[in-house]
Amino acid sequence: IMYLDDLTNIWNLNKFRLEAEKILSIPGNRTYAFIYADINQFKTINDTFGFAEGDQLLRNFANILRENIREG
Repeated sequence: IMYLDDLTNIWNLNKFRLEAEKILSIPGNRTYAFIYADINQFKTINDTFGFAEGDQLLRNFANILRENIREG
């Protein structure tokens, strides 16, 4: 599917842009929240523990987001 990340099964950048454009086009004075996350030294994690462990870390992080971020 072109809007989901294959590894984490969460929205990718294309889906984010599409949804953000829709939401921001709605008239009115509204408040929005944007979450940006970066895993420091992620390359080092892959280099030290291997890609399988790095992938699992990304899946776990995606699950944390999925379980804790609700619409609205």
